[in-house]
Amino acid sequence: MTAMLRNARRTASANENLRAQIERERADAEVIAGIRIREAREKMRVTLRELARTIGVSAPFMSDVEHGRRRLTAERVDAVAKALGMKAKDLESICGICPHCRGTGRRSS
Repeated sequence: MTAMLRNARRTASANENLRAQIERERADAEVIAGIRIREAREKMRVTLRELARTIGVSAPFMSDVEHGRRRLTAERVDAVAKALGMKAKDLESICGICPHCRGTGRRSS
């Protein structure tokens, strides 16, 4: 095996490891965002069904968001903030959502 081929295989393996690490970190961020949305919702004494109905999604979808399995689009983040009496900017900061990447995760609404 040539040195070039070995280096190519090492690079491919390193790229796969990096992709996997990024995916794990993204999943962790989605879980944290969901927990923070749930905490804000409970603090305002709004049920999951009420919030889901208000922002125009199903209760199972909202539950998936709160468990980090799905992400909200920018429009839905704005709707959640409004429903919870917050500014979207405040919700973005507690969720760790940045304006240039909102709604770009797995399966968004």
